Amino acid sequence: MNVIDTLINTLATLKYPVFLQGTFSGDQYPPAFFTYIVNASDDRAHYNDNTTSWTWQFTVIFYTNDPTLLDTAPEAARAALKAAGFIPQGKGLNVYSDDPNFTGWSLDYLFLDK
Repeated sequence: MNVIDTLINTLATLKYPVFLQGTFSGDQYPPAFFTYIVNASDDRAHYNDNTTSWTWQFTVIFYTNDPTLLDTAPEAARAALKAAGFIPQGKGLNVYSDDPNFTGWSLDYLFLDK
């Protein structure tokens, strides 16, 4: 399984839909969902002129129309992703949505792919 699949599958265990940022094509957002984007996949180490490991950087955002979920779902995602080998970069921050009824919580992660 590749790193992106691991991210998606781990988030999916929390029972919210998961979308690549900017790819939702429905008419109405689900009540709560995750988005992700790959910010970088840099070479980490080399041996004999070949890349042997990479550092992946992801942003994961949880959006919801229920602000009380911002206290639980992002923390559950942080714990699940950390258990799967992702390295949280801090605790996150609020983000706005293009829908005034939704709010979000964003957190960046690293993954060391060996």
